[in-house]
Amino acid sequence: MSAFAGDPLAVQQATLASVLDTLDALAADRKTTLGIVLDEFQEITRFGVGRARSTGKTSDASRDDQPEWHLRGVMQRHQHLSYVLAGSKPALLEAMAGKNGAFYKMLDPYPFRPIPKDHMGAWIDERLDAVGLQSLGAGHWCLEWGGPRTRHIVRLARKCVDRAIPGATIDAAAVAAAFSEIVLDEEHEAVQTWWQRHSSQQQNLLRALAAEPMGPTTKEMRRRFSLDGGSAGNTLKSLVQAGDLIRSAYGSKHAFDDSFVRGWVIAKALPDLGIRDKAITHVATPTSEYDG
Repeated sequence: MSAFAGDPLAVQQATLASVLDTLDALAADRKTTLGIVLDEFQEITRFGVGRARSTGKTSDASRDDQPEWHLRGVMQRHQHLSYVLAGSKPALLEAMAGKNGAFYKMLDPYPFRPIPKDHMGAWIDERLDAVGLQSLGAGHWCLEWGGPRTRHIVRLARKCVDRAIPGATIDAAAVAAAFSEIVLDEEHEAVQTWWQRHSSQQQNLLRALAAEPMGPTTKEMRRRFSLDGGSAGNTLKSLVQAGDLIRSAYGSKHAFDDSFVRGWVIAKALPDLGIRDKAITHVATPTSEYDG
């Protein structure tokens, strides 16, 4: 569908509906059921009317203009298609499937838990060995710096292979170099565009989370990163709702959903505040609770 990305929203919606209707008709002719998997389907909320959809406060009149409601309508008329809607941003998925969301009571949620770290790390080391490379903790560092997204971890491991000469050792330095290449060369333009869509308050909060293990709503962090004490909490919530941040494994703490975005903020946005001592792979691991 990327070929139609420049078309007006209505044209994109009509094209998608036409494709799915054709598949439904084909399945009906063959007296069978087709399975359709829409990966990262939460990205549909990037089009159409603003961000009000994620709060559930939109009016019925505006729903037809929202791609997720349009998709719901298309899906409901199909009798020979079964849908799997896969996504990786829990906050957006929950909003779309929640009480005021487009897919309320239409979907059966099936959460996938992360692959156990020991298993994933060992698998990466084994795959490196299979292509003639020697892993020196590469699996561990791919998990440490590429997570929490599994596809980022795998992409980082693949980049290590692409950059290596036959028989090379893949150690922490090699993984860090691969991470840097992805962030600064391959992801730079996309992340820069994403960054510019955020307010200065949101940008400063993201800087704070990239730099330090302390919570961005503490007094010290508000001072250091020019965060408005009255709205820092609400800004944090807005970034979670947008899928930019997730709840981490540290209770009430928050973390970047995208490790490559985190690396970009460290490399390109922290220097704006004079912070240049953080490696691009730096992970601000929380160690204590904060008032967030």
